[in-house]
Amino acid sequence: MKSFFSQQPLRRKLPLLISALVFVVVAVLSGFGYVQVERAMIAATGQRVTNAAQQVGGMLHESVLGLRRSTHMLASDSSVVAFLRGETARSHADVDHALRADLARTPQIVSRSLWAQGALRFTLQPNDGGRSGLPPLTPPESLPATSVRAWVGPLRVQQRVTVYDVVAPVIANGKTLGFLVETRRLGTGQSLQFVRELIGSGASFLLGNSDGSLWTDLVSAVTAPPPPPRLDAPWEYRRGDTTQLGATDAVPSAPWLVTIEIPRHIALAQARQFLYGASVIALLMIALGAIAAWGMSRSITGPLDDIARAAHGIAEGDYSRRAKVAAKNELGLLATSFDAMAAKVEAAARERENTLTLLDVVLASAPIGFALLDRELRYLRVNTALAQLNGTPAAEHIGRSVSELQPELGEERTELLHRVLEQGETLVDVELTRLAPRHGNADRQLRASIFPVVVAEGRPVGIGMFVAETTERRGLEAQLQQAQKMEAVGQLAGGIAHDFNNLLTVITSYGAMVMADLPRESPHATDVQEILNAANRASSLTRQLLAFSRRQVLQPHVLDLNALTGNLEKMLRRLLREDIQLVTRFDPKLALVNADAGQLEQVIVNLVVNARDAMPRGGRISIETSNVMLGEGYGPMHANAAPGPYVLLSVSDNGRGMDKATQAHIFEPFFTTKPVGQGTGLGLSTVYGIVKQSGGYVWVYSELDRGTTFKVYLPSVSDVPNAFEAERETVMQHEGGPERILLVEDEPNVRRIARRILERNGYTVLEASNGVEALRVMERRQEPIALVLTDLVMPEMGGRELASRLRIVSPTSRVLFMSGYTEDAVLRQSVMEPGSVFLDKPFTFETLIRKVREALAAA
Repeated sequence: MKSFFSQQPLRRKLPLLISALVFVVVAVLSGFGYVQVERAMIAATGQRVTNAAQQVGGMLHESVLGLRRSTHMLASDSSVVAFLRGETARSHADVDHALRADLARTPQIVSRSLWAQGALRFTLQPNDGGRSGLPPLTPPESLPATSVRAWVGPLRVQQRVTVYDVVAPVIANGKTLGFLVETRRLGTGQSLQFVRELIGSGASFLLGNSDGSLWTDLVSAVTAPPPPPRLDAPWEYRRGDTTQLGATDAVPSAPWLVTIEIPRHIALAQARQFLYGASVIALLMIALGAIAAWGMSRSITGPLDDIARAAHGIAEGDYSRRAKVAAKNELGLLATSFDAMAAKVEAAARERENTLTLLDVVLASAPIGFALLDRELRYLRVNTALAQLNGTPAAEHIGRSVSELQPELGEERTELLHRVLEQGETLVDVELTRLAPRHGNADRQLRASIFPVVVAEGRPVGIGMFVAETTERRGLEAQLQQAQKMEAVGQLAGGIAHDFNNLLTVITSYGAMVMADLPRESPHATDVQEILNAANRASSLTRQLLAFSRRQVLQPHVLDLNALTGNLEKMLRRLLREDIQLVTRFDPKLALVNADAGQLEQVIVNLVVNARDAMPRGGRISIETSNVMLGEGYGPMHANAAPGPYVLLSVSDNGRGMDKATQAHIFEPFFTTKPVGQGTGLGLSTVYGIVKQSGGYVWVYSELDRGTTFKVYLPSVSDVPNAFEAERETVMQHEGGPERILLVEDEPNVRRIARRILERNGYTVLEASNGVEALRVMERRQEPIALVLTDLVMPEMGGRELASRLRIVSPTSRVLFMSGYTEDAVLRQSVMEPGSVFLDKPFTFETLIRKVREALAAA
């Protein structure tokens, strides 16, 4: 039945469902109404039988009291007493007259008899035969103590008539002479009719002995009802085959019970009539509901049929189908919306066709090779790039085995391709090598991404494959790795060259002094000159090492970070693979920064390259600039950030990301997560050093498989300083004078030889081993110090910080910087003011004096 209903169209289902709904509602309401009416009828009937039982019981009580009173009076008659004292003809006649006086007008009396000492002394039986035995002459225990000493006995059957006895003792002088027994018939037709009118139609009157020995309906004996749980209360019980609703009451001064009962089906006759009427109304409502549902369903399902047919046509590929519904209601709105949706579907289908056509064009013109293989690893489709890579026209690939035209995917790689098919695994950046066909030719390096092609859900139907030649790129990567290795070597070389320059300074200076003290004709002059020549050659080597190590400090300029990044964008795109998208977002109102342009370019390149390496499967790199204001409570990650305006440079990627443990070490030198030989670990440490040296902050946020964001904060500047005139005035040539010079150098040998040279030329020299000691000397000075000759790199306080302190302590003192790094390198790297005088290490006797004179002349 369920299957039959589910197969029916909506135009049939809808009226059936509405009719069923109406039926259920009407049935529920009818059933609820019937239950309420039934309860009300039972309650009313219970009250009715209870009241009737009480009324009939009261009526019988009054009747019993009258019978007891009349019988008592009759037993007290003098003729009855005289008869029982002694029977004589006269007493017999008198008692006969007394007992017979009211028999004519009392048809209920069956007999009257006098009993004494257990024997019948006298009897009258006007209406029926007398009884054969003496009735119970013991009054009931419940007989109330009144002046009326007669009582009523239980009901009994005598000659098929229900009778009862009224017994009264005959007493004279306190002595019981005998008993008067009056046997009466239970009711007549007139009294029965009166009871029926009293209890109403449908009800039955039952009278019985309280001990249940006899029950009658005033016509004949009947089955006794079950004992009631309580008197004067309605209750249900079964008597015979019928469920009765009755109430039982006791008759006072008589051993009788009165029960009024009504069959339950009669009591509920009105409820059934209500149910019948409700059923008729329900049928009418169901019929009207079915008719209304049928009409309503046609008004709904008709337009829906039109819409369904149009939808079916669209599903079959006819996108021009439309719903022809003109109704101005919800269905009309639905049809209009459907037509609009169908128009969009038609447009989307056309766009999809155009997209597929465009995709064909894109695949055909893509510079990376593409192939689609079936499950037997035969070509289904290839593009032009792969055909050129394989050296075979695209049409000749179709149906041929992939190992035939791409030997790098031969038997050794067949298991890999089957794993993609069976396990649905995607392989990205698979390195392949295509051996040269002829001896002497170079092997070709390839990189492939292989993925399963799945239509809907189920097993892959084939394999998709992108192939690119990476021979040239791998060469570039090898060069980059070599360059990174060389950078690490350069770090070591720079440190060695700096210390070696200090030694060469001592050698060349002492050698120059010895040469100056030797006579021209001395045989040692040639030896000393050879020592100086060797030292000069060693100095040249250290300069080359310093240039190789790129030991540069910053030369800041006010610049526009947007312009710098925009100029760098083209070069950055060349560093990225084709599967990586570079996006830039620049704030058009970006503030200026004071930094070294070349070093900032290195920061950006390092961050972009680092992001590229974190996305082996391709992705997106975003470079953004904006103005930010860092406050006092900027956050725990920026606890040391000075409040103020900053320019924010952020570089984000959606690559592999890093865990917290990796983030804790990324700025450490030589820390790298790349395999051995693929990175030096200096890129991010260089970024950190440049940013910190520029007065900024760098921060990283990363999550595994979510990507990484580097944020560089550089202090913004509000104006552009005046251009510096780089040319210096010609150095005045003069002899040494009485000027005081503070010599600050941490290397004792260099400090000692420099002092000797300066004092030899007439200068007064004070010494200090670092910047802190130099400041103490400046505070204790008696005479002004004309020049401070200081090394750039020293423990505790370097030359750059010392120079800035001297502007406050001794603003008239000039500063001459010296360093083991080359002058060009220092100007490129160190944060030195334009116009500062610089002395290279190792220096000669003449070079030192010339630089000192140059610095003093610039004062």
